[in-house]
Amino acid sequence: MHELSIATQIVETLETELSSTPGRIDSVQVDVGVLSGVVPDALAFAWDAARSGTRLAEASLRIREIDVVVHCPACGTDHE
Repeated sequence: MHELSIATQIVETLETELSSTPGRIDSVQVDVGVLSGVVPDALAFAWDAARSGTRLAEASLRIREIDVVVHCPACGTDHE
């Protein structure tokens, strides 16, 4: 379950970047491509464990799934 390592890395990165900033984070949005291999439900489950005991303990995780878009140079159109 690599979603736990992804969630942990998000928390660690945010804590490092915000270490000198007071306050708290209310929510985090993550874009997940459908070909990324990340299972959104597993990431949401892992988020609860990763944020526990951190400044992000009360932060919600919003996951936006991004579709694949293929561009056809012959006709100039995009297709999902």
